[in-house]
Amino acid sequence: MKVYKSKKDPTADPVSAVLIYKGVKTFSGQNIEIEMVESELHVYTRLNLRSYSPKDKTNQEETFNDILKRVQ
Repeated sequence: MKVYKSKKDPTADPVSAVLIYKGVKTFSGQNIEIEMVESELHVYTRLNLRSYSPKDKTNQEETFNDILKRVQ
């Protein structure tokens, strides 16, 4: 399991990622992964019909590629 969290999320405090990290373990008891993403968008992977920066597009693509590598 991996959590992707925007650093400057106006909706959810970044500390929420730390709380998830502390409270969730993998099936084997290992820590999950957390990636803090340089973004001000709450859901930076949903860019259609909204204003976004080139960095947001890069973040979206990198996250989707990372997810794809994990499920293949």
